[in-house]
Amino acid sequence: MKTATLLVVLAVGLGQVLADNSEVFNSGRSLLQSVSGTTVFPYHSCTKKNPSGSPCYFGVPTTRAINSTVSEFCFTATCTGCRDTSNVCCAALAKNVKKVIFNAKLSCRGPLKSIFQPVSWNGKPISSSLYIDEIPNVATSIRWTSIDIPAAELNGDRVCIRAPAPCNTVESLFISNDQGFPQVAMMDNTDGSNGCCPSRYPDMPPPPKPPSPKPPSPPPPLPSPSLLHLH
Repeated sequence: MKTATLLVVLAVGLGQVLADNSEVFNSGRSLLQSVSGTTVFPYHSCTKKNPSGSPCYFGVPTTRAINSTVSEFCFTATCTGCRDTSNVCCAALAKNVKKVIFNAKLSCRGPLKSIFQPVSWNGKPISSSLYIDEIPNVATSIRWTSIDIPAAELNGDRVCIRAPAPCNTVESLFISNDQGFPQVAMMDNTDGSNGCCPSRYPDMPPPPKPPSPKPPSPPPPLPSPSLLHLH
């Protein structure tokens, strides 16, 4: 009887642990679906605030092999400020970044969840406020929430994501935009009210202006009158 009771207790405890772990990765899913109602990244129906601008961009991640099956992808945030001071979305993000969302392939949700603490910030694993959401029949959303810092404080920070095979390459893990950059979004709030302000990323800075043409060379000096008289 004692053995049976112990097994029941262990089973209940294990079930609670699994439930807690599932809640960490899934609790945002019903909220995300009820708020969004959209299958377009970043999967939120927000008040339109001209979401084309942002004070930061993430670019292309570096890739490091952890072992033969697991890779780590590291993005470096570059926060140069708003190009357009009238962009309401950019101004909101400059004041406060609430969350960052990475757009991943639908088939990679399971592999990502198999990694303990798959996302890190400046080398420190993000143990809470991280959600791996399934966008049904569309994608996997990697959401890092409750950041709550001005965009300028993210400048130079590294956000790294670890993923095992078959999602251990940039191409197999991330959904990219037309320019080939993995899609990343930032928001200044977590709900669908007026504070929800998506900006699709990466948004690379404009290319540098070409150098100004060199001024024409001055004409050669004319011979002096004395030299002309000698001839």
